[in-house]
Amino acid sequence: MTKESSGEFAEVLRQISHDLNNPIAALTMDLYLLRRAGEDADREATIANLERATSDLRDIVDDLERRAVALSSGGG
Repeated sequence: MTKESSGEFAEVLRQISHDLNNPIAALTMDLYLLRRAGEDADREATIANLERATSDLRDIVDDLERRAVALSSGGG
């Protein structure tokens, strides 16, 4: 991969990371508000599933971001 194409790829990864972070932030806030709303067994199970999925997405985004930084700095 040329330095130019590597830089372009890194920019795409950065953009994807940014685009994924926005809905993850919204999900995180909604989960916080749901958690404060009260207790209910079904709601608690739903919240737990959403928290797990949000955490998994956050890990994916963080990994993409790290890879983009490594690519843009030549660390491929």
